[in-house]
Amino acid sequence: MDQLAEERKEKAMTATEALFERIRKYFAEQTPIEQAIRIAVDTSQSQVMPGDEQPRRTLRFTLPDGTLLEGHYRIVNVGGNMYQVEAGVEERSGRFSISLPEATLAADGNYSRPVCEFMLEEIKRIAGEQYLRSRSSTLRDEHSA
Repeated sequence: MDQLAEERKEKAMTATEALFERIRKYFAEQTPIEQAIRIAVDTSQSQVMPGDEQPRRTLRFTLPDGTLLEGHYRIVNVGGNMYQVEAGVEERSGRFSISLPEATLAADGNYSRPVCEFMLEEIKRIAGEQYLRSRSSTLRDEHSA
């Protein structure tokens, strides 16, 4: 790998760490329900996908009822000062393109808000679906008894 590619990889890794801190801060600033969602990085699950330079960071979201959800994200340089943040919760994912000078990638947190909002909305949607499934199962059991 040439020197420029190595520098870009290092800056994206620094930005990856900064994004994790922004995700944790974002969730901590939400309502008490969202604040109760515990977030941890599962470093054993960080992996480099074939053909990619940047590892995908795996997150574990623990909901107040103990439900565990898996999330992930990574930041990839797609050329010049264009970066793409790939993020997901469980099987659902989104892509967010950002254009920043490399020198400010880790310091500029403006790109993190849409990523955080996407993750929170997916967690809420999944938790809501799980609640409705468990509730309908309980109602069925009550009616059949």
